[in-house]
Amino acid sequence: MNPVLGAVAAVVVAGAVFAVSARDGRIAVVGLAATLVFAPLIGTPLDAPLGLAASLTGGILAAYLLWIAVRGGGMTGGSRLGWPSFGSMGSRASGGA
Repeated sequence: MNPVLGAVAAVVVAGAVFAVSARDGRIAVVGLAATLVFAPLIGTPLDAPLGLAASLTGGILAAYLLWIAVRGGGMTGGSRLGWPSFGSMGSRASGGA
């Protein structure tokens, strides 16, 4: 596996964990934005730049719409389990130890 691809996958998983476990809506949107922006880099071959650009643009626009929604400082219920449990579940789901 390419080390850069592994780093991008780690960023996607970390963004998803932050998005799920954050209590502040703005932090959840930042985690979701990282996931939406970096996830196309994993699934799209790098020799298709137009499709990759469209996916990245879609992720950025989706994150911006969510940012507009929580711009006033919206609070979420968060998770009672916390980020360590979601990180552990993400690690298990991706085949890690």
